[in-house]
Amino acid sequence: MAAESRDIAGWPAEIRRVPVGAGAVELWTVAALESLLDRDELLRDDSREPPYWALVWSGAPLVAAWAVERVPLRGRAVLDVGCGLGLVSLAAAEAGARVTALDREAAPVAFVAESARRAGVPVEAVVGDVRTLGRVGAFDVVIAAELLYERASFPATAEALVAALAPGGSLVVGDAFRVRTDAFYDALEAHGLRCVEERRVAVDEEGTRVWVRLARYAR
Repeated sequence: MAAESRDIAGWPAEIRRVPVGAGAVELWTVAALESLLDRDELLRDDSREPPYWALVWSGAPLVAAWAVERVPLRGRAVLDVGCGLGLVSLAAAEAGARVTALDREAAPVAFVAESARRAGVPVEAVVGDVRTLGRVGAFDVVIAAELLYERASFPATAEALVAALAPGGSLVVGDAFRVRTDAFYDALEAHGLRCVEERRVAVDEEGTRVWVRLARYAR
């Protein structure tokens, strides 16, 4: 059978099957991503940002599997912040959650919408920044997988994530420590959230060992 391919938001797209726990999630991804990136040009012009949303980061499948395994999702309202290609969103929706996938970039939101449509699962894909949306809703579960990069924004991000939680809700964080993230967790604690469960998993990224921390926070 020929592989599925098409254009989404101006990018060549193909279906990729990504392992998640004991199963897998099929989603639209950017085809031949490496061939579309001019590394030399990116190095010359540091004002240009690579399309990080197009990568399936190591933390995403780990967060997806951990959330499905450890957090009650069926029938719950779930917000996936910085959803990227939507692996976590799709996994949560397939587990029975009502998912809102949020990203600042329009392109990944288009990919998520198409993946959800293909899978026949309920995902509302929205373009926006959780830090500027105010109260985006009262969600039972808020998920932030590999979201922690901009250190200056950590206090505002933590405040926005807490504001999106319904009473009794859980915040699930996947952190591969790409930058120092202590300030983010300090901000969560300042807003009354505490870590109630955590796990650390080692993954291989092109020959480099990376530790991903999976954690669930609640009031």
